[in-house]
Amino acid sequence: MSARSRSRSREGKDAKNPLLETKGLPRFQSIDVKHVKPAMEAILKSMREDFKSLEAALPKTSKPDYEGVVESLEKLRHPLSYSWGVVSHLNNVKNSDALREVHQAVQPEVVKAEMELSQSRVVFDALGSLETSALPESRQRIVESALRDMRLSGVDLEGSAKEEFKTMRLRLAELGTSFGNNLLDSTKAFEMVLTELKDVEGLPTSALAAAAQSYNQAQGGKSEKKTEATSGSGPWRLTLDMPSYLPALKHLKSSELREKLYRAFISRASTGKMDNGPLITEILKLRKRASALLGFKDYASESLAKKMAPDLEAVRKLTGDLFAVARPAAEKELQELQDFANKKGSALAKGYDGKLQLWDVAYWTECLKQEKYAYDEEALRPYFSLPKVLKGMFGIASKLFGVDIAQDDNAAERWHPDVMFFKVQDAGKDIASFFLDPYARPGEKRGGAWMDDCLGRSKAVGTKPVAYLNCNGSPPVGTKPSLMTFSEAETLFHEFGHGLQHMLTHVEDGECAGINNVEWDAVELPSQFMENWLYHKPTVDSFAVHFETGEPLPSDVFEKIKGSRIFMAASMMLRQLQLGDLDMKLHSEFDPEGPDTFLNVQRRVADKYQILPPLEEDRFLCSFKHIFAGGYAAGYYSYKWAEVLSADAFAAFEEAGLEDEAALRSVGRRFRDTVLGCGGGRHPSKVYRDFRGKDATVDALLYEIGAALWCGHWDRACQLLLTSNRGASALAAASAAFAAREYAQGLEMLPTDRSCKGLRALAMHLLLKKDPLEALRRAVPAVLWGKLLATVGRVCWNRAVAARLSELAHQPMLGDLVWDQNAGEPRPLSHQDLRTGQWQLSDLILPLPRPGEPLLQGGQRLAMEAELQELVPDEDAPADCFPLDVSKILPRVRRIVSIPSDLGWDVVESSGGGVVDCDLARLTARADGEPPSSAARSQTPPGLALRLRCTLPRAESAEGLLRELTASNPSEFRENLHRRDHIF
Repeated sequence: MSARSRSRSREGKDAKNPLLETKGLPRFQSIDVKHVKPAMEAILKSMREDFKSLEAALPKTSKPDYEGVVESLEKLRHPLSYSWGVVSHLNNVKNSDALREVHQAVQPEVVKAEMELSQSRVVFDALGSLETSALPESRQRIVESALRDMRLSGVDLEGSAKEEFKTMRLRLAELGTSFGNNLLDSTKAFEMVLTELKDVEGLPTSALAAAAQSYNQAQGGKSEKKTEATSGSGPWRLTLDMPSYLPALKHLKSSELREKLYRAFISRASTGKMDNGPLITEILKLRKRASALLGFKDYASESLAKKMAPDLEAVRKLTGDLFAVARPAAEKELQELQDFANKKGSALAKGYDGKLQLWDVAYWTECLKQEKYAYDEEALRPYFSLPKVLKGMFGIASKLFGVDIAQDDNAAERWHPDVMFFKVQDAGKDIASFFLDPYARPGEKRGGAWMDDCLGRSKAVGTKPVAYLNCNGSPPVGTKPSLMTFSEAETLFHEFGHGLQHMLTHVEDGECAGINNVEWDAVELPSQFMENWLYHKPTVDSFAVHFETGEPLPSDVFEKIKGSRIFMAASMMLRQLQLGDLDMKLHSEFDPEGPDTFLNVQRRVADKYQILPPLEEDRFLCSFKHIFAGGYAAGYYSYKWAEVLSADAFAAFEEAGLEDEAALRSVGRRFRDTVLGCGGGRHPSKVYRDFRGKDATVDALLYEIGAALWCGHWDRACQLLLTSNRGASALAAASAAFAAREYAQGLEMLPTDRSCKGLRALAMHLLLKKDPLEALRRAVPAVLWGKLLATVGRVCWNRAVAARLSELAHQPMLGDLVWDQNAGEPRPLSHQDLRTGQWQLSDLILPLPRPGEPLLQGGQRLAMEAELQELVPDEDAPADCFPLDVSKILPRVRRIVSIPSDLGWDVVESSGGGVVDCDLARLTARADGEPPSSAARSQTPPGLALRLRCTLPRAESAEGLLRELTASNPSEFRENLHRRDHIF
C-alpha cells in the first residue's frame, strides 16, 4: 500500500480525530487531550512504515533525484511535524495537567523517530549522490544542510566510535537536564522573608504585591496557620527567581539586603548536592571529545559549522571591535554612576558607604535612569491601545513591503476567544496568515513572547505560511481596549518581524522556506530590525494616541523613551561581550582534561571585561543555563551578531531617508525580496550583501547606541555623521536635547585639533531643528556652551561669506560697509558707489585673529577663527548638509573674525585699533602663497566693517542661538570694537 492510500485510509478510520487531519488550518475547537496519544501513535506508525518503504526503494534507484529523496522525506515528515506542532503549541498556550502529562509521555517517541531518520545511512548516501547534482541554489543548500546535520549526528561514524558518540550524546542530554534541575532546585531553596516595612522601602507597589503573593503561596502547603500577607503590611517573600530578584536589586534601599540577595544569586548551584561544577567539567570534556570524533578541532568549530559567522576569528573580531568601544565607554558610565551615588548618598540608599559595590550597580542605575528619563511606563498605557498599535504596525508593513493585513476571525478555528486571525495579502491575493494570541492567561499560557510556525510554504506539500504570534499583554477591561506599555509594543513588533520572515518567503521548497534552515546567529535580524521603528517618531506618532481623548504621545515623553534606550548601553554591551567571550574560550581554548579549571577561565575573562572586580565566591557559570542546558553553547555571541545585522539593515533605510516614502518603498521591497524572502535557501551572508551591497559592520550599532561618541572614537563618529545621508537624516530626526546631550558628553573629552567635524555636525543639526533653545541649554554642559555657540557662529558666517563669493561673483552689495578715511569711521556703500564700479569685494579688509586664540565659555567674549575651506564638504558628505554650489567657492583660505550684530545678519568687522593686519586682497591675490609686497601693504586702508546678509533657517533654535550670539551690551560693544584680543 502506498503512503498516500495508507494516509487516506487512516483519515477515514479516524475521521473524528482532528489531529489526523493534516490539511488546512488546525481544528482547535475540536481538539481534545484524548486525541493526542492515539493520533501520535498512528502518525508515528505510518511515518515509520513509509520511511522503511523509502529506505527499501532508494538503493534500487540508479540515480536518485531531488523529488524522490528530499521531497519524499518532506512529505512523510509533514503529518508528524504539523500535528505534533499543534499539540506543542497548545501545551504552551492552553496548558493543563492532562495535556502536560500526555505531551511528556509522547515526546520521547517523537524524538526517537526523528533520530531514526537522521541516522539513516541509506538516506545519507542518497543525499550524497545529490550533492554533486546541478540543483538550484536553494535546493543545493537543503541537500548540503541535511548532509551536514546528519554528519553532526554521527551518521558516518563506524564501529566503536559510533557507539561512543551515541553514548556521549545521551550522557550530554542527561547532564543538561541535571544542570537545569540543580539550578531550579538551588534557586527555589533560597528565600528572604521580610516583616518590617522599613526593610522593603523602595520596592514598587507591583513588587510588593508579588512578594506578598509569593509568601502566601509558600505557606499554602504548610499545616500551621499563617497570617495572610498583603502588599501593604507583609510579610514579603523575596526569592532568586528573576521576577522577584531583579525588582529587589533595582529598588530596595537597603544595601545590606541587596548584598545578601546578590551573593546568593551569583553562587547558585555551586555547593552540595546541587553543585553544577562537576557537571560543567564533564559537559566540556564530552563536547570536546564528541567534536573530535566528528573531525573538529574543538566544540566551537563544530558549533560554527551551522552558523552565519564563518569561523572563530570572525567572532573574535566582532567581539574585539565592540570591546574597544564598549570598555572605555562603560568606564565613563560607571564613573557617572559613582558620582551620582556620591552626590545622592544616604538620601536615596541605606548603608551606602561612598564606594560603589556590585550589588549597588543595579540600584543606582535605576535611580539615575529615573532622574534622567523619568517617565511612568504604566501611565503611558492609554497611548498604546492594541488596536492602534496593530494598525500602525500593519501600516509599516504595507509601506515597506507592499502587503495588506486584515483581520478575519471567522476564517479559522481559534483556541481561545481572545485569539485573532489575520490574512496577509499581496495585490489582493492571499499569500499567508497568522494567529495572534496577545494576552496573558496565568495558569495555562507560558510567559514571554514567541513566534512559531503552524504551516510553512511548500510546493511539495501544498501549503502556505501560517504563523503563531504569542505575547503576554494585558487583556481589555470592560469597554477599554487592551492598553500596552511601550515595552509590550516593542515586543509585539519584534515577534511580528519573525512572522514576516516566515510569511513573506518566496521560496517554495519547504525545508528552506521562511525561517527554516536560517542560521542561528542570523535568525534575529528581522525581529530586531522591526523594533527600530518604535524609535522613529513619525511611526510612533501614527498610532500612539490616547485611546479616549485622541491626544498624541507628548514629544518630550517620546524623547525620554528614546534616550533611555541607550542608557548604560556600553555597560550592557560589555556584559554581553563578556558572556560571549567566556563561552567561546571554554569551548575553544580551555582544556578540561588539563590542570586549568573553568573557574580560572571565568576569572581571567572577568579581569578583562568587569570594571568592578567579581567577588571571590562568584560562580555564575554554575547557573549559565544558556550554554550548559540550552541552545547557545559556543553560540552566545549570536545575540550581538544579529544586533549588528539589524542595526546595519535599519541604517539602509535611514540613508535612503526615513521621510522619503518613495525611497522607503524601494529599500523595503529590496529587504522583502532578500532578507524576508530568501529564507534559508541562500547563505545569510550572501542574502545580506544582496540587500545592503556590502557586509554589515559594527558602525551602525555603535551609532545607534551612541557609544562611539562617548568613548573617544571621534574619527569614526564623525565619519558616521558626515559621510552618508544616514548622519544628516538621523540628526534631522533626533531632538536637539537628545542629540546635543549625546554629542556634548563626548565632546568634553575631544582634543582641540579634532573638534571641528563633531562640533560642526552638531551646529548644523541645531540650525535645522525647531526645538526650544532652553531644551538645548539644559542638555549641553556649561563648559561646552560657549564652544558650541562659537561653532554655530562660524558655520553661519562661513555660509554667509560663501554665498557672497559664489552667488555674487565677488561684487559688493548695497549697504556693505567700507571705511571712510575722511570721517574715520565705516559707512555703507550707496547706489552712487555701486554705479561707479570702483568697489570690489577684494577691497574689503578683514582682520586675522591670532593663531590658537581660545574659545571661552558661554557669556564670555569669544574669539572665532573660521575657514571658508571648511565649508567644502568631504567627498562623501551628504549634499543636503551643504546646499551651496561649492564648485563656485574659491579654494583659497580666508580667515575671518566675526560678530553678528543683529538677526538681519549685519556683521561688523573691525581692524583693531586702526592697526591693519591683512585684507582679502592679501589673502587671495597671490595664489603662489608669497607674502604681499610692502607697497600693497602701505596701500591698505586702516580699517573696514563688512555687512553681509543671508536668509535664516525657519527654526526656533537657529533664531535663539543667533540672538544669544548677538546679545552683547551696546556700550560694551563700542568699548571693545577696537580691541585686538577678543570679539563678542
